Amino acid sequence: PRFEIFSDAGSNKKVQLQAGGTSYLNGGNVGINTASPQYKFHVNSGTSNIAARYESTDATAAIQIKDNTREAEIGCTGNDLIFFPQGAEKVRLKANGALGIGTASPLDLIHVKSSSTDARILIDGHTDADAELKFAEAGSVKFTAGFDAATDKFVIGTSNVDTQKRFTINSSGAI
Repeated sequence: PRFEIFSDAGSNKKVQLQAGGTSYLNGGNVGINTASPQYKFHVNSGTSNIAARYESTDATAAIQIKDNTREAEIGCTGNDLIFFPQGAEKVRLKANGALGIGTASPLDLIHVKSSSTDARILIDGHTDADAELKFAEAGSVKFTAGFDAATDKFVIGTSNVDTQKRFTINSSGAI
């Protein structure tokens, strides 16, 4: 093991801790395996894809991120990834790939649930651009439903809302 306090060429005082790996305290920043940490905490994991591990001894482990007024946590329970804004679970990505928004138990690939109001999904296209929901099988689009910006109509089509239209409704409700 080694412990050093030294100054670099610019007379900056640095602290180095070494015991099988190297850690640096440099200008108020902490670096692990980097002599020049760029942030308050900087880890260089080299060729390892996992740079850090945060572990809890109970069923949930989380990291809290805080600004000057609020905080949020990102964590896991089992193999599920969970987002906890202000300490309450809002989103869960299950180990099987199912995404729950407003539910810890998604019943399908994407499950949106509201416990206090209507459950809605918003698809918002750029100005003069279509907003579409596509339905595909094995990577081949079979149907598309959405707003055709060029005609100001709701359209069901077979590829895009502005081509191969099969059903349209205008803003007055006429078909």
